[in-house]
Amino acid sequence: MLDAHGMPEGDDRATGEADRTANRAADGTDRTTDHATRHEVTIDRRVCIGSGACASTAPHVFSVLGTKGHVRTSPTAPDPLVVDAAQSCLVEAITLRDVDTGERIAPRD
Repeated sequence: MLDAHGMPEGDDRATGEADRTANRAADGTDRTTDHATRHEVTIDRRVCIGSGACASTAPHVFSVLGTKGHVRTSPTAPDPLVVDAAQSCLVEAITLRDVDTGERIAPRD
């Protein structure tokens, strides 16, 4: 059965609840607030080819919806898997930036 957003019942992607709960530890605390530095994660959907490599590398942050990559949660705490996903994107569609400084974290030139 589909919900009001056309998603299967129990699928929280339409409301973003899955995005918010993806960073909760088992005890319910938000893992992203334990770090002073946060990374903004973006995907240029005009460039993305939907290979799914990002979702395979860091499924807690990325998914594939239709034929394009999708950021499940941003900003995020620094995470080497997310950096790896951005660095390994075949078409450099993923960008990570420090939320406070705007410094580009990945991909590196």
